[in-house]
Amino acid sequence: MIKVLPPKTAEEVMARERERKATTLLMALPEDHLAKLHKMANAKEIWKAIKSRFGGNDESKEMHKYLLKQQFDGFSVSTSKGA
Repeated sequence: MIKVLPPKTAEEVMARERERKATTLLMALPEDHLAKLHKMANAKEIWKAIKSRFGGNDESKEMHKYLLKQQFDGFSVSTSKGA
């Protein structure tokens, strides 16, 4: 049996699209962060909060890159077997 669905308005389509995007963002987060972001209304608000929590500013990114480079430079692999 074929079911005929009523036509949707542009607002309904956009609301569903926003809901889908927000759900996708929430599924990508670790569980301990979900409670903080679940109350937000749309994907734009969620994305803004994610960027502010996990992105950091340019100075912190440069410092993180510098620390990772120092750790990498200090890393060495043993050539002896079994060690």
